Amino acid sequence: MKSRFRTATYLLTIIVSLCSLVRADTDLSWTNPLIAQRADPHVALRSDGYYYLLATAPEYDRIEIRRSKSIAGLATAEAKTVWRKNESGPLSGPIWAPELHYLDGSWYIYVTSGIEGEDWRSFRVYALENDSPDPMRGEWIERGPIVTNWESFSLDATVFEHQGERYYLWTQAVPGVEGTSVLISKMDTPLSLTGEQTILTRPEYDWEKQVYAVNEAPAVLVRNGKVFVTYSASATDHNYCLGLLTADADADLLDPDSWSKAAEPVFKSDETTSQYGPGHNSFTTSKDGSVDIIVYHSRDYKRIEGEALANPDRATRAQALEWDAQGNPIFASPVADGPYRYEVEPLKASLEVDLEAPGKAISRDLVGIFYEDLNYAADGGLYAELIQNRSFEYSATEQASWGPLSFWDLVTEGEGTGYLGLGNARPVHVKNPHYLLLNVENAGDGVGVSNGGFDEIPLVAGESYQASFWAYQTYMGRKWGGDREEENQPMPVELKLVDELGQVLARADFTVKGREWTQHQAELVPSRSVDKSRLVLLAKKAGGLAVDMVSLFPNDTFMGRENGLRRDLAQAIADINPKFMRFPGGCLVHGQGVRHYYDWKDSVGPVETREGQRNSWGYHQTLGLGYHEYFQFCEDIDAIPIPVVSAGVCCQHAGDSPHLGQEGLPMEEMPGYIQDVLDLIEWANGPADSQWGAVRAAAGHPEPFGLKYIGVGNEDAITSIFKVRFQMIRDAIAEAYPEIVVIGTVGPFASGEDYDRGWEFARELDLEMVDEHYYVSPQWFWDNLDRYDSYDRDEAAVYLGEYAAHEPDRRNTLRSALAEAAGLTSYERNGDIVRFVSYAPLLARRGHTQWTPDMIYFDADSVYLTPNYYVQKLFGRNAGNVYIPSTLQGVEDRKIAVSATEDTDSGDLLLKIVNGENAGLQLALSFVGWEADAHLEVTETVLTGPGADAVNVDGAPPAVAPVTKELTLDLGKDYFAPANSLTVLRMRK
Repeated sequence: MKSRFRTATYLLTIIVSLCSLVRADTDLSWTNPLIAQRADPHVALRSDGYYYLLATAPEYDRIEIRRSKSIAGLATAEAKTVWRKNESGPLSGPIWAPELHYLDGSWYIYVTSGIEGEDWRSFRVYALENDSPDPMRGEWIERGPIVTNWESFSLDATVFEHQGERYYLWTQAVPGVEGTSVLISKMDTPLSLTGEQTILTRPEYDWEKQVYAVNEAPAVLVRNGKVFVTYSASATDHNYCLGLLTADADADLLDPDSWSKAAEPVFKSDETTSQYGPGHNSFTTSKDGSVDIIVYHSRDYKRIEGEALANPDRATRAQALEWDAQGNPIFASPVADGPYRYEVEPLKASLEVDLEAPGKAISRDLVGIFYEDLNYAADGGLYAELIQNRSFEYSATEQASWGPLSFWDLVTEGEGTGYLGLGNARPVHVKNPHYLLLNVENAGDGVGVSNGGFDEIPLVAGESYQASFWAYQTYMGRKWGGDREEENQPMPVELKLVDELGQVLARADFTVKGREWTQHQAELVPSRSVDKSRLVLLAKKAGGLAVDMVSLFPNDTFMGRENGLRRDLAQAIADINPKFMRFPGGCLVHGQGVRHYYDWKDSVGPVETREGQRNSWGYHQTLGLGYHEYFQFCEDIDAIPIPVVSAGVCCQHAGDSPHLGQEGLPMEEMPGYIQDVLDLIEWANGPADSQWGAVRAAAGHPEPFGLKYIGVGNEDAITSIFKVRFQMIRDAIAEAYPEIVVIGTVGPFASGEDYDRGWEFARELDLEMVDEHYYVSPQWFWDNLDRYDSYDRDEAAVYLGEYAAHEPDRRNTLRSALAEAAGLTSYERNGDIVRFVSYAPLLARRGHTQWTPDMIYFDADSVYLTPNYYVQKLFGRNAGNVYIPSTLQGVEDRKIAVSATEDTDSGDLLLKIVNGENAGLQLALSFVGWEADAHLEVTETVLTGPGADAVNVDGAPPAVAPVTKELTLDLGKDYFAPANSLTVLRMRK
C-alpha cells in the first residue's frame, strides 16, 4: 500500500481554502431591521435554495413576495405584488399575516382578511392557490376560507407536517373562551380540516392579557425529539411577546395534555437593545441547516401614538436561535439594530488514514440496483411503450373499474357511426387472447378508437415514433346481408397522432386485406411538440376489423434498442454505474398465488406471444419488458444480471390472508417447475443451438449472457413448506450448473424469526450467499454501523437486496439519504462479507405510486432525482476494491461516518465523509505514509442542502444535488465538511 500511494505527484496548482469555500452557507450576517414597516414576517427556505419572505404591508392591501439566496439579501430583494385585495365581499378587508407553503404539488398562501365595511368579527383565514412551479409567477386563485367548527373571528394560520400527518394551527375567538386562542387540527387537503379541533393555549397569565387577552400567531419548530410552538401574547405594543408550548415528538399533538406551557414569556421587550413588542415570528434555518433562525417583528421605540395596529413601524428582524443541553430553544433577547453576525462553531475531529497498514480486499461490485415492476416502473415507466392497454387485456381482477377496453375511446368523424366489441375466437396468439372488434356502420370521415397513453403522450417535433398494429378484416359493408362484391374489398385505415383539440400532428395510411392477422407499421414524425396527444386508428369504410397490439414507441430508445427502454430513465439508472441488477422482483416474483408466479418463459419471444397478467401491485404488466430486455439492459450498462425466481411457494400474505397465505406447489409439480428454472439458466448461458439458447439467439443475441447468480425466493417465511422446495431447487441447480451461485433469503427484516431461521437454514445448506432486506428509520442506520463487523467470514456472504431509510412520513429527505450513505460506509468496510447492496424501490411514476420512498420519480416526460439517488450514484461511481484502515477521533457520539478505499485500477484513493449533524465538521486529516504537508490534486464532490429535512421538489431546481470541484488539498490544513453532507474526495496520483 505504501509504495503505491507514495508515488503520488503533489502539484501546487489552484490553492484553495476549503474552509472558506464551504462555510459560506453558515456565514450568518445581515443588518437589522431586515425590512422596515413589515409586520408578521414569514420566512421559509425552499427547495430551490431561496428564502421566501411574506409579511403584512402597512397599507394592508396586498400580498408581496420577496426571495433571495441569503437572509441578508431579503433586505434588497424586489417585493413582487402577487395579489391585491378585492373591492368588496370576502378578502376585501385588511390583509394580514400571509404565509407561503408548498403542498401536494401547488403553492398555497394562507392569509387573514375580512369584508370591507365590516368590523374585525368578519375576519377569517383564506387560502390562495397557484400551480406554477414558481410562486412569483402564474395565477393565484382564491379558494375560499378554511372552515373551522366556529363561525367567529379567526386569523394567523400556519401549516406543518409531522410523522406523516399534516397539521393546521390557527388563532380563533372561540365562543365562551376569553380572548383569542391557538388551535390545532389535522388537514385532509390543503383546503380543509378533518377530525378533532383542539385548543392548545388560551390567555391565562397576566403577561398574556396586557390591554387585550391574546394568544395568536403560532409558529412551529420540530427539533431534538420535540415539537415547539411559539405564539404571541397581549396587545401589539411593547407588551407583545412570545410564549412557548412543548410536546414530545411522538405524542398525540391533538391532545392538550401532550403539551406543556411556559409560565413566563420566552421572548419579550428589552430596553437595553431598544426592541419593543417582539412577536409574530416564523422559523427558518441557515442554508446548510446547521443553525435555526427566528424571524420576527418589533419596534425600536416604546411609546406609540394612537392605536398600535395603525402604527406602521413594526419591522422585520432576524437572529440565530441557540439550544440548551436538554434540547430546548434559548431565545435570549431581541438583538439591537445594526449589523448582526452569528459565528457557527463547527465540530472538531481528527482522521488518520493508514496507507502503510495492510488493506482488505472488498467487493468490486458492491453498489447495484434492484428493479421491480411496482409504481408503474415497467409499463408506463422504463418500458418505452406509449400506449396503455395495447393488447386489450386489462381486467377487473387488476382494478375493479378496468376491462379490456379501458383507456380506449370510440372515435367517430364526420357522419361516421359504429360501435366497439371484444373478440377472443381468433387471437393473434393463445397467450394474447382478447382483441378489439371495430364495427363501422357508416364510415363518414372514419370510425375507430383513440388512446391517450399513461396519463398523457408527450411528443417532440421532428422526433420519429414507430406506430404499429395487428389487424384482419372480419367483414366489409353490412355485417349481415351485405353485398358480396364489398366483401372482397380491402379496408382503408388511417393512423394518426392528434393534439387535445384533434389537430393532426402526424398520420399514415394503411390497407388491411384478408382474414389473416398481419402487422402494419409506419414511422410518424409530429409537426409540433405537445404535452398531450392521442393515437387515433380510424377505419375509413363500412365493415369490421379485428385489431390488436396497437403500439407507439419512440425510436430514440436507450441504446436504440427495438422494443426498448425510455432513454432518460434508463440513462439515469446507467449514471449510477451499477455493478449488478436484481430483477424482476421482489414480491412480484410470487405473483398472486402458488400457480400464479412470475413465469420467465412468458416474458421472452415476440411481444405478441407474451402473456400479460396482473402483477403483485394491483395493475397490468404486459411483459413487453421481459427477461430478454432485462438481460440486454444489464449488458448495455455493464451490470451483472441477478434474476430472482420463486422458491416454489407463494407469499405468506397471498390470498388476502396476511401471514397465513403461504402455500407450496404440489410436490408432483415441483419437477416441472425446477426444469423451468434450469431452462432459464440454459436460456441465459446455453449455446445458440440448445433448445432455450436458440430462443435467445432468435431474439438477436446468439452469444450467452454469462449468468453467474440466481436468487431463489424473496422475503419468504422460513417454514418447512419453503425449506423442502428451496432445497430441491438448490440441489438441482448445483448438480446441473455447479458454477451458478444460488442466493437464499432470510426474510423481510433485519432481525426476528424469519431472519434467524433463514440464517440457520443457510448454514445447514452451506449457501454461498443470502439476501437480507430491511426498511428502517434513519437513526437505525447510525445505530447499526457495526452490524456486519461481527459477521462470521466463514459463513454465507451477504447480498443486501433491499434497504432504505424511512422517515415517518416517507419523504426522500437529505436526512434519510445521509443515513443510507453512513450505512454504505459500513458496507464498504465490510465489503469482504457484504458483496452486493441495492436500494429499493428504484422507480415510481407520479400519480401511480404504491410505495414510497423511491429512488427515482418520473412522469410522462420528466425524471426527478432524489437525494437518495445521488448518494447511490456517488458510491456507485466512486467504488474502491481495497479497504484502507482509518481512525476517526473526537466525534464518537456524533453522526459522523467515514470510509477510505483504493481503486487499484486507477490507483486513486477514495475518501468518503458523511456528516449527519446540524453542524459543520472541521477535520484534521493525516495519512500515514504521506508527507504531512503534501498537496494533492483532488476531485471533491459535496452533496448537501438546506437542512436535513430538505427534499427535491418535482419541476424545481433540486435543493439537494452534488457539486463537484477540482482543487488542491493541503494536508497541513483542516478539511471542512458541511453540516448534513456527504463528501467524496478522489485523490489522484
